[in-house]
Amino acid sequence: TPLYVNHSTFYYQSSYNVLDSTTVNNYDDDGNMASVKTVYQYDTTTLLQKSASISTSKGEWITTNYSRPFDFAGLSGSDAITQGIKKLQEVRALAPPIEVTTTRANWDGSNKRTIGSVFTSYKPDRPLRDKLYGTEKIGSMTDFNSAMISGGHVILDSRYQPKVSFDAYDKYNNLSRQHKEDDM
Repeated sequence: TPLYVNHSTFYYQSSYNVLDSTTVNNYDDDGNMASVKTVYQYDTTTLLQKSASISTSKGEWITTNYSRPFDFAGLSGSDAITQGIKKLQEVRALAPPIEVTTTRANWDGSNKRTIGSVFTSYKPDRPLRDKLYGTEKIGSMTDFNSAMISGGHVILDSRYQPKVSFDAYDKYNNLSRQHKEDDM
């Protein structure tokens, strides 16, 4: 037999407001106006920013997308990058950006191309940054693949190259040594 539970519905009003959009009107010396609008989107569970899209005077959108630890579900791999994100999830570190990708597209969303991306890996044993990876291609990329999960492992686009290593932290987890990769 089914079990019925008597319950009440309640509403919780929060004073937390998120910025929906901004519009900036710029005027030249002749009084002509050019508007720049930025539209923000947020994750519904964490209320952290997922993207920001800026309209340009050329009729394009420049969008920056943010991937965070809980965007990577089903991690089971033993490699350092996967274990680093898994560690962030275990300690419930919601905010650190893992991948930040900037794209450009026409006003209607067509002709989308990636103009740059940065991936941050984290230490497998502590929730601290390990390396920064950046895309190497000059210009825009129409075939860029954002980081994804395959077989429990985090897979990066082949154009990512290590840029900065965070080598050592002190006992208070303050960065004490870093270096640029391939710096002469």
